[in-house]
Amino acid sequence: MSDLYPKLLSFTGYAIDSRLCKPGDLFFALPGEKTDGHKFLNQVAANGGKAAIVLRGYSGPDFGLELIEVDDPLQTLQKLAQDKLQKQRPLIVGVTGTVGKTTCKEYIATLLEGSREVAWSPKSQNSQLTCPLTILNQAGWGEEVLVLEMGMSKKGEIARLVEIASPDIAVITAVSLVHAANFDSWEEIACAKGEILQHPRTKLGVIPPIDLLRKFGSCPKKVVSFEHNRPELSHLPPHHQYNAFLAMTVCRELGLEWETILHRVPLLNVLEGRGSVVEKGGIVFIHDAYNASPQSMKAALDALPKTAGKKLAVLGDMKELGKFSEEAHKDIGNYALDKLDHLICTGEECVPLAEVWRKQGREVNWFGDNQGALQALKKIAKPGDTVLLKGSNSCRLWELLEAF
Repeated sequence: MSDLYPKLLSFTGYAIDSRLCKPGDLFFALPGEKTDGHKFLNQVAANGGKAAIVLRGYSGPDFGLELIEVDDPLQTLQKLAQDKLQKQRPLIVGVTGTVGKTTCKEYIATLLEGSREVAWSPKSQNSQLTCPLTILNQAGWGEEVLVLEMGMSKKGEIARLVEIASPDIAVITAVSLVHAANFDSWEEIACAKGEILQHPRTKLGVIPPIDLLRKFGSCPKKVVSFEHNRPELSHLPPHHQYNAFLAMTVCRELGLEWETILHRVPLLNVLEGRGSVVEKGGIVFIHDAYNASPQSMKAALDALPKTAGKKLAVLGDMKELGKFSEEAHKDIGNYALDKLDHLICTGEECVPLAEVWRKQGREVNWFGDNQGALQALKKIAKPGDTVLLKGSNSCRLWELLEAF
């Protein structure tokens, strides 16, 4: 098998989604829970793909593709990314955290761009599948720094990504109840995030003020706390200001002067779906519907602008909280009482949240789907009002914005 990897590194691009396959690409036919990449080889060929990694024993048609049989396509993808970094290794910054990792990663890359050759993970490519894919497609073009986002849903997943791409600088943005269904406590989540600090190659950990994280790995730790009073970051909401300050700290550690960093700070913006502002018919929508956790829900509520009109929110389920779900949703219901004038909820897990408002005699609507929420929103929201859209990605609350 080791003789195979030099050949695999000769392709022009790599794909795990047949729809995104380009001419000359190598496609990984990954088996999944809902579908199987082997079913889409015809689309790979139609898009100009050159070859496909398939499971050993695959007996279906090749559609003109070169088929390369392996025992484990995912393991092959990960090993190939690891081999590529061993051959062409830039300085690696690894970013994880239960919230803020995509924003922090983008901010690090934006600040570095003016002074360093830098590559980074597109969008939120941070999983066991997409982080290796980022390495194969984005790295190896002469960059000095590679900024990788590293996500997890269970223990050991960060450790595996670190094995593939051991960071020289490891960043943890925050620890909170996210993907909590696979953990018994906040401490377990913190320990799983702490895996990013434990590789011998890691020379520095940049962490929030959480004592538990100081215990992981032998690398020095730089603890970053932040008061929201820095004028150069005043164009960002408070929770994004902290991510920006983390990014500024990393760039200082990489040798950038403060003046150089401050010159690029105005380029830091709120990412789409993470608090971006859209106005429709005189109504201001805060589009923060990419994902949701208790911490990010509270941050979004805190960041609502002062306005003469009403403050409304459409809140969807916070997914994957497991046994913590009911109490977490109740907590958000209580937290929102003095933040909003009217609340619309969607999804079964939001029932306890809505119930908190009903018991307080507050204006609240609950719906099982987005269509009901949309109709209620059209009746309630008026020009001059502000509407927050916030829920887990699977709630698809951005559909309300598109249809409004």
